[in-house]
Amino acid sequence: MLLVACMPAPKAPEPPPAPQVVGEPKVIALRPFGLLADNRPSTVAGLATLTSYSNGQTLLELSLANLPPNLSYAANLRLGTCSNLGQVALNLGSVFADGRGVGKGSTRVPTSQIPTERATVVVYQRDVTDPKGIGGAIACGEL
Repeated sequence: MLLVACMPAPKAPEPPPAPQVVGEPKVIALRPFGLLADNRPSTVAGLATLTSYSNGQTLLELSLANLPPNLSYAANLRLGTCSNLGQVALNLGSVFADGRGVGKGSTRVPTSQIPTERATVVVYQRDVTDPKGIGGAIACGEL
């Protein structure tokens, strides 16, 4: 027993290093697109920022203004352009608008899942009458 008491305590493993940003973040302007639920033209605008990290992940952050307040909006990354939307490549989760109509949302995705061909970030007005809960596009920006 005395030998055990004299032995040094095992060292705790070193935590892995924090992922580092790889390159410059890519910033995409999101412009008004389509109609709001009340059939007025959208004035929703903002930015999508893609930041790649050394651990193979990309953080996609959305920041929007002029949203109808106190509501939730859906976002996704689609193949194609704003004028010719293709299939959904990635669901980007939700954007929540505060009482001033300012919305933010973020999602981490594997960098390998971000399309290398033409792709578009699209924000949708949620519509409870739509079976999928997503209405028409209200903001769009091309990568």
